[in-house]
Amino acid sequence: MSKRLEDPRREFLLNALGLGVFAGVNALGLFQASYALGGVPPKLPAGRSIYKLKGLVTVDGKIADINTPIGPNSQIKTGSNSEVIFVVSRDAFILRSNSQIEMGGSGLLVQSMRILSGKILSVFGTRED
Repeated sequence: MSKRLEDPRREFLLNALGLGVFAGVNALGLFQASYALGGVPPKLPAGRSIYKLKGLVTVDGKIADINTPIGPNSQIKTGSNSEVIFVVSRDAFILRSNSQIEMGGSGLLVQSMRILSGKILSVFGTRED
């Protein structure tokens, strides 16, 4: 069997890793970059869920604004060229354009999430047993 890789991008990446090209990227460098790109946002006032909203966003079928509350059982949908950054309890989400999710939970915690379409980034806070 030939040791030659069929994908030139994979071959380039393996060669770059072997040469130590990425050795300068470490956790501290990524941490510093996050602050350069905007840092850690301040805590939201009580009753608010949305940090940033761009374009057409609906929550539970109603057009959302910066003061729209989002709970653990909400349905969120974004239109073209839209984005929403929001929190539910200790969990943070970025929902990109043309995306739709349905969350399910009890109390204040999101226990399930159904991604119907699109792109989402989520970071979940610590949970107690």
